[in-house]
Amino acid sequence: TITMLIMIVVLGGIVAFFQLGLDLMPELEYPVVSIVTTYRGVAPEDMEQLVTKPLEEAVSTVKRVKHVYSTSDEGISAIMIELEWGTDLDATTQDIRDMIDQVKDFLPEDASNPLVLKFDPSQMPVIFYGITGMEDTMKLRDYLDDNIKPKLERIEGVGGVMLFGGKEREINIFVDKAKLEAHKVSLEQLIRTLQAENLNFSCGQVKKDYKEYLVRVIGEYKNLEEIENTPVSYQQGVPIYVKDVARVEDTYKEMRFRLRLNKQETVMLAITKQSGANTVVVTNKVKKAIKEMEEEMPEGLKFYAVMDQAHIIKKIAYRTMSNVVVGGILGVIFIFLFLRNWRPTLAISLAIPISIITTFIGLYIFDYTLNMLTLMGLALAVGMLLDNAVVVIENTFRHLELGKTRMEAAKIGATEVGMAITTSTLTTIAVFLPMILGGGMAGEMSRPLASTVVISLVASLFVALTLVPMIASTLFKRRKKEEWAETTGESKFEKINPVKSPIEKLKRLWEKLDISADKTFNRVKGWYKKFLAKALLHRGRVILIAGGAFLLSLVGIYFLGFEFMPKMDIPMLILNAKLPVGTNLDETDRVLSSVEDEFLKVKEKKFVAAMIGPSAYAQDISARAMGMGAADVNEGMIMARLMDLKDRKRSSLEIMEELRRKLPKLKDTTFEFTDMSGMMMGGMGQAPVEIKIFGKELDKLKEYADEIADKIKDVDLNISFITHLS
Repeated sequence: TITMLIMIVVLGGIVAFFQLGLDLMPELEYPVVSIVTTYRGVAPEDMEQLVTKPLEEAVSTVKRVKHVYSTSDEGISAIMIELEWGTDLDATTQDIRDMIDQVKDFLPEDASNPLVLKFDPSQMPVIFYGITGMEDTMKLRDYLDDNIKPKLERIEGVGGVMLFGGKEREINIFVDKAKLEAHKVSLEQLIRTLQAENLNFSCGQVKKDYKEYLVRVIGEYKNLEEIENTPVSYQQGVPIYVKDVARVEDTYKEMRFRLRLNKQETVMLAITKQSGANTVVVTNKVKKAIKEMEEEMPEGLKFYAVMDQAHIIKKIAYRTMSNVVVGGILGVIFIFLFLRNWRPTLAISLAIPISIITTFIGLYIFDYTLNMLTLMGLALAVGMLLDNAVVVIENTFRHLELGKTRMEAAKIGATEVGMAITTSTLTTIAVFLPMILGGGMAGEMSRPLASTVVISLVASLFVALTLVPMIASTLFKRRKKEEWAETTGESKFEKINPVKSPIEKLKRLWEKLDISADKTFNRVKGWYKKFLAKALLHRGRVILIAGGAFLLSLVGIYFLGFEFMPKMDIPMLILNAKLPVGTNLDETDRVLSSVEDEFLKVKEKKFVAAMIGPSAYAQDISARAMGMGAADVNEGMIMARLMDLKDRKRSSLEIMEELRRKLPKLKDTTFEFTDMSGMMMGGMGQAPVEIKIFGKELDKLKEYADEIADKIKDVDLNISFITHLS
């Protein structure tokens, strides 16, 4: 019966394991709401006065609002509202929309309707591809748009596929002012004519017999000749064509941004997942689909994964899981060294994998994924999984030594300590219970870890009270009196005959080592008895020493430092650059090109991508809602994909600091490395320390900020100074 029960549990755990997703962090609902409003061509100061401030005043009255942050750039206003943890986001988001509706009529007519979005880290691209292989990036973009993008969008779990970069086709009509005046044609007349002639529209339906036909007029231009031969007006019955007053050219849109991959022009492909979809599963499906399409692609077309969240997640999960496995193996080894008997060691060692497999069932029921926190919970629980089994085994052995049969010893041994190990397990669970019930971001983050530990402890208790006694009743054997005397050193060995068989030699060698280990253990036990006796005679000194050690440990906490989450080695670097407002695209490109060269000199790099100016991704509403992307041509970003940690000698932080020292020192120019660890954990990659200065005069604020930065620049820390005016 016990065997069947264990087999059912193991089978259920294996099935649950393959249903668990793999992610870096548990999926959290962050209490942040963004409001994005566009008003093209308006200066930042006017955006603040006309759009941002009225919206800020309206939403500040909503309940449970903690902080309101806003950024006003040219033509776009982004407001981020931080709420209290535990807030019902759906209800609060609706309240924010209601408050915006009350002030919407007071906003400029040409401004867009404010868009309210809940902050969702899953809107970040899970993978960035840089694509090269065609000299004409317009043809490359068209090929990707027509052949690759539609197939990727159909993949289950893919939320969106965005293409940016490359040249885009544009038909330009260069008007000759002198010819317009000579033919007495106005510019407005020319524009109206072209708009009216370039239309497709429906003309209703036509009925015939039992059928109905939809009638459409196809009037859009198909080639340049049709545009050139469009009549604009008539003079004395003679038509005046577009070609008579203007020159028509098939060319490209003006480039307000530039993209490069390893110094080559490229088109980038960003893929986002649907909310709730698993990052690793979606990315694997995307990679598989691209691999299947390789045979149909033009020769030389290559996809470079500049940023791959799934790859990072797999590496971190592998390292964490390796710690779990190594911890379990070390635990079994130490148990064997102390027991020096494979039978109880086997019983105890089976407790670890079966308890972990049983834990997978609990994780699946509570809808958790295998992420860094749940894996840390497993690593933390591995050591505790052995405790209950060791207690049951020890008591069972004691009854065997008293002469009971295996069945009696297993039954009585487990029954006697059952209540004790249950109480001990519940006591440990009580320690982690507050972490499960905690609130705020810390509570949300610690809940998966604490839940994993609790589930593992319950599973270990179940295994210790069922599986371990069953194995003991099957595998254990009662030791003879002679064996007991030999292993405890209470008698001497009799003279034995020479051993010739290799197996017998190894057996005899193991017996000698066993006896030697027992003697060593007895010496340690004797030393401990003497030490304990002295400690009991000098109780006051022992208490003083213990109290002093406790106080010393409290002092040591001061030097440890505190951090919400540990820094991880992420094989990815992102540098954001911002030059003075008004810097044109060419100058921004020149400065970032020199920085790009420094990135390319790094031996540990795989690819380096440069994004200068406001690309299509930067103008995406969701990206602006999260405060990401360049706002104008004076900004840019450089992404570097590094080799995996096992293939390089330096950490990503060391490489970052080397690059930081090589950045050019330019007036009113800021360079800021993104905190990839914080961003991948769902944060915004903010600086660890921020000094905020409030006031109404931006010039004065800028002066004070520069003065503060100048005073703290000599602090012996690896820091960079970024001044934002909002």
